Formats: sequence, structure tokens, C-alpha cells
Amino acid sequence: PDYWRLRIGIGHPGDRNEVVNFVLKPPRREEQDLIDESIDRAVGAWSLIGRGEWNAATTRLNARTTSAKPGNKKDA
Repeated sequence: PDYWRLRIGIGHPGDRNEVVNFVLKPPRREEQDLIDESIDRAVGAWSLIGRGEWNAATTRLNARTTSAKPGNKKDA
């Protein structure tokens, strides 16, 4: 396709029999925090996108944050 998109992944529950429940149930609080953080990061990249700085925007969006790394918990 000849367009850009933003995709926020939700991971996998580990057991294929749990996928439907995993996708359709509301996220846990810590998962919702990560979703909100991802959306905030996407909004923050709009200024770069608006200036046509696609590479800088994708670099910013694809960079891992401390709270996005497995095993790290965001402070409450």
C-alpha cells in the first residue's frame, strides 16, 4: 500500500485458546498505561510527520522506552 499507518500491538497471551478473551477483554491497568503511553508517543510524533520528517518520526516511534521493556514496571 502507498500510505503510512500506525499499529499498536497488544502481544499474545501465550496460549492460542486464550486469544479471543485476551483481545476482547478490557486491558489490565498496567496494560492500559502502556496503551496510553503509546498513544501519547504517537501524538508527539505528529509534528515530525507534519513537516514530512518520516524517518525521524518512525525512529522516535520505534524506539523502546524503559516502561515498554519486558519486566519493567511503570511507577504508579
